[in-house]
Amino acid sequence: MNGILIGTSCFTVTSHYIDNEWCLMSHMPQTTEVLTSHNAINIADMLTGDIQEWGLTSKDPAVSMDNAANMVRAVEILQLMHVGCFAHTLNLASQAGLKIPAVSRLLARVRRIVTFFHRSTTANHILKEKQKLLQLPVHKLTVDAGTRWNSALDMLERFLEQQSAISATLLSQDMRRNEKDLCTLTEEDVTIDLVRVLKPVKEATLAMSEDKQPTLSVIAPLLALLQEALTPSLEDSTGQNTYGNDADEGAEEMGEATSTKKPKKSSTLEMKGSIHCWLALRSNTFVSQGPVLRRTGFFHLRVILSLQEGAA
Repeated sequence: MNGILIGTSCFTVTSHYIDNEWCLMSHMPQTTEVLTSHNAINIADMLTGDIQEWGLTSKDPAVSMDNAANMVRAVEILQLMHVGCFAHTLNLASQAGLKIPAVSRLLARVRRIVTFFHRSTTANHILKEKQKLLQLPVHKLTVDAGTRWNSALDMLERFLEQQSAISATLLSQDMRRNEKDLCTLTEEDVTIDLVRVLKPVKEATLAMSEDKQPTLSVIAPLLALLQEALTPSLEDSTGQNTYGNDADEGAEEMGEATSTKKPKKSSTLEMKGSIHCWLALRSNTFVSQGPVLRRTGFFHLRVILSLQEGAA
């Protein structure tokens, strides 16, 4: 990797195989700077060059990469076996669920409160006092990152853990006097059901992130378990609210509990349906990889193409 600057577009190939002692071996033959357009033909040419340079042609490798159209097409051009990246599919499915309007509004409101605590030393000090008084873990609030969907789940879980301390802090006289436009959220808003929907997807993502054992064999059972857990049920549509709306947010002030709302179409139901549909549409891609498990001399290449801003 000598001579490659941080911030440049790179093409990385890692190889994975099981040796004669039945141990999983992994290597990173090389990382190459990409100076051409990231179209399928150029990607196919780069991958061909790497396979030939490292003498892997006779290995008849299977290739795993993300689900971008240019990457998938590149493997089709080379007529190599393509094993889709299940972790990437889980990420896309979760992102689709988080973009549901009611869920997106909820995340924005939680993010606003968490950001306030991050920038206010006074609020942080009072929060720590309330945590000790309520005998809660003295944990900092976490904010989500747009590039990692599971950070939204981490943010919600921490918010629920510290719900009573957060409310007590925001209802304190100092906060009411200085931050009158900061609304509060109740447990009905940050529903535990929403966290329960996302948690199995996070656990599946962590399982697929294992680097010491092969993970291809767990895709089919994981997919089946996820589809079962995410199948919408009648319970999802009863007694749920939609986590507020823009009018409610504008009317709320710090110290006012969120008003009781009439049950509408459940956001939990919508999120379950969205993620379930995403996985169902792509399930055949992974279930059909069963014959891969029975191949002898299986050799796997993992391809990563980092795209920097401004790259063609």
